[in-house]
Amino acid sequence: MTERPIIFSSPMVRAILSGAKTQTRRVLKPQPPAEIAGLNVPAMLRDADFRCPYGDPGDRLYVKEQHEFVLSGPYNVLHVLYKADMTERDMFDAPYTPKINRGRPSIHMPRWVARLTLEVLKVRVERVQEISLYDVQQEGINVGPLSLTGARYQYSLLWDSINAKRGYGWETNPWVHVVTFKRVT
Repeated sequence: MTERPIIFSSPMVRAILSGAKTQTRRVLKPQPPAEIAGLNVPAMLRDADFRCPYGDPGDRLYVKEQHEFVLSGPYNVLHVLYKADMTERDMFDAPYTPKINRGRPSIHMPRWVARLTLEVLKVRVERVQEISLYDVQQEGINVGPLSLTGARYQYSLLWDSINAKRGYGWETNPWVHVVTFKRVT
């Protein structure tokens, strides 16, 4: 079993905490060649160039999220404040004393501060536009009475807000790793 980091935004952390999000899509890098038609895409996963950087079934992911270190309570105890839901956890076991009252981006979260661990259940490769209604729900989006078209549209807005500026917008229909996971308590 290998453990790797994965970054999630605050809304996605809240969806994981609520149990609504059990799947994530991440751009496959590098993208396969355009002449991929007819190739066995799942077999490509065995190629080192296309292996999922988030692991294989049984591996674990620790979630990196926005946070800051604060002193709180009557004795000014060191706490970590998780920005997604503004909860605090004491840091009695901190391996070092971090700088206080500085907001920190997700990428700088050390492993010992992470509160969420996910177990990878399944990994597959597909085009982002192949997402199903069920998968949209597993991505943490409340689709309500939406049709598949409406649900995909809602997901496309989220996808573009994260990936379009990096050249992997919905309309380019990039290949993605679909990682299904469960929260480990």
